[in-house]
Amino acid sequence: MGVLLQAARDGVDHLKLSVWHYRTIAAEVARLEVLDAEAQERLELINCGEHMSAVEAQKIADALQRTLARVSDTDRLLLDGSVTDTPDDGTLHKEDWDRNYSTNVDMLQRFRVFCDASGGFTIY
Repeated sequence: MGVLLQAARDGVDHLKLSVWHYRTIAAEVARLEVLDAEAQERLELINCGEHMSAVEAQKIADALQRTLARVSDTDRLLLDGSVTDTPDDGTLHKEDWDRNYSTNVDMLQRFRVFCDASGGFTIY
């Protein structure tokens, strides 16, 4: 299952992320405290057609710069906000689902660039 983000601005390509990456990034945005509670809830609802405004998207892009500054190219950001250099081995942890969620610098940067350019976006 994936998440598709459709930009409001013409000429900006959509962004598709796995739910594993997206949920981790949404949790990081919550920790950065850049959105009000209602906007954060919309960000976390996937496949519902929720919309993030241009202002909200820009706040996310700006805040993720702080995260990118603390995560190296070989690290993974985990759902709880911790950082590890242990590669994802693809194991599905059925006893602790939260262990399955992580993202990396490439996906964080792609999401940040998308938010910066999007003019707002819809989450599918």
